[in-house]
Order: sequence, then C-alpha cells, then structure tokens
Amino acid sequence: EMENRSPRSVSSLAGATEEITVAGIVADAPSGASGETDFTLDVNTVVAPNDTIGAAGKVRVSLAPSPWTEEPTPFPQVQEGNRVRITGALQRPPGLRNPGGFNYRAYLERRSICCTLYTNTPSQVVTLSRDRGLVTKSVGSARQFVRAQIQKYVLSDGGQAVLQALLL
Repeated sequence: EMENRSPRSVSSLAGATEEITVAGIVADAPSGASGETDFTLDVNTVVAPNDTIGAAGKVRVSLAPSPWTEEPTPFPQVQEGNRVRITGALQRPPGLRNPGGFNYRAYLERRSICCTLYTNTPSQVVTLSRDRGLVTKSVGSARQFVRAQIQKYVLSDGGQAVLQALLL
C-alpha cells in the first residue's frame, strides 16, 4: 500500500464522487490502441472551482472515446513533455482481484504512480504548452516512427504489443 509521502499528494483526492481537474507534464510517450491513449502525467496542480492548488504525484491517464458514441471526436494530440490540463475520474487502481492474477495497483506503484485518471470527453483534455527539449523531441519522434513501423508490418495485436514493449 503506497502511503502519502506529502500532504500535497494527489492520491488523497482519489475516489472523489465528482470529476477532478489536474494539470501537469506528460512524463512518457503516449501509447495505446483502438482509439485509446495512455500516458503518465506528472501532476503539479489541482484546479478547483475557485482556486488552484499545488499538488504532487504521478497519475496514469487513459483517454478513451465512449463506446456508445457513433463517431467520436478525436482527442487532442498529446506528446511527451507537453503541459496539459485534464478533467476526469481520479481513482486508486484496482489491486489483486484473483489469486495469482495481475495486480495493477502494485504494477503502478513500482513505477511511483499513485492513481488512474479516465476521461472519454475530448473537450476535457487541454494542451497548455508544447515545450519540449531537443532530446525529448528526438526520442519522441523516434518512438513514433518505430511504433508506426510496427503497426504497419506486424499484423497481430499481441505481436505489436510485445515488440513495442521490447523496443520502446
């Protein structure tokens, strides 16, 4: 069980009934399949209705169109190093559900990620700045190229996932 290391920890807000707006820096290259985008957000701000509060913590973000939407609006393009503001459901990740099964919470905690944030509304994702250093841009571009080549030449989803895990 990951403990709150700081009174500013974003994990203390997880599980709220209303959606929460957070802002921070995209900490890794976004990935995903079938319209979903996943990335780690290094949160530094929680945006409240009348105030902005400093906060700290890493959150695993999933942007996925609603399965009930006929023609979903695309989400804004998010890249490593971007500063973004996202509104969504902030939750503690599920732990071990079945004996011997995958423990998603422990997996994320090993990566210092405290919470998950889900949204299916593209308008709730706003890119505030696109400041990216030269190295981040180069690495990001190389990752995008490799990902595109894998998707182009490897037909099975399982094969794509394995190659991306190994190479990226």
